[in-house]
Amino acid sequence: MKKYIRLYYYLFYYSLLSRLEYRMDFIANIIRSLSSILVGFIGFTVIFQNTRYLGGWSKEEALVLFGIFVLINEFWYIFFFLNLIRLPIYIQKGELDGLLLKPVSIQFIVSFRYALVFALPNIFIAIFMIWYFSQVIGQISLMKYVITGLFILNGVVLLYSMTLMLVTISFWTVRLKAFWEFYRAITEGARYPVDIFKGGLKLFFTFVIPIAVIFTFPAQFLVRDLPISTILITFLIGGIFLFLSHKFFYFGLKHYNSASS
Repeated sequence: MKKYIRLYYYLFYYSLLSRLEYRMDFIANIIRSLSSILVGFIGFTVIFQNTRYLGGWSKEEALVLFGIFVLINEFWYIFFFLNLIRLPIYIQKGELDGLLLKPVSIQFIVSFRYALVFALPNIFIAIFMIWYFSQVIGQISLMKYVITGLFILNGVVLLYSMTLMLVTISFWTVRLKAFWEFYRAITEGARYPVDIFKGGLKLFFTFVIPIAVIFTFPAQFLVRDLPISTILITFLIGGIFLFLSHKFFYFGLKHYNSASS
């Protein structure tokens, strides 16, 4: 474990230095990243000028959910996005051969090789949003924030697992543009409460593509409450997806046609 922690420290440090080499580009990316949060916040402001509730959620509750959406999404974006989208390129160009020769877990190096460090300010903005709007709703205990943090961690794991399974398909078909567009469309809708969906669609976004488990449940636990059974199911789904994504990745790896073969 220490080996991988030390290795990730150097990988992250290298990513930071390489980004700072082009400082104006680094600053421009920070501004662009921050503006996406501002646009989302304005969107919610406009929505709640015309209605008091969105799927039964008040403005403050919805903004806590938006803060959690930003926090989970930015963690995924910083640590995993740039890495996982490169897997089809590694396969297409045969670069995976070199990674397979490294004395570390191939899943680790594929998942953590780079970091998009310019999105780090969004993490602090999201945490502030969650704290501020949850305090507007009512006094919340420290323990509830801690458990919500575990929910958020579970959400990051789920989002990573879903993405890993998606890019693993590239072992059979390199072109994944259509899959990525579908994935982006699904996650963009995740900033809104899953309660806006009804019937089978709500079940679909809870158990098949679990955006409710990733984003809505942490916010619902923090500003309202969740039954113990739902809490257990939430973490169970996270564990199942992580296990399945690991197995599916190595199953796909067995079908990799090396550039040297």
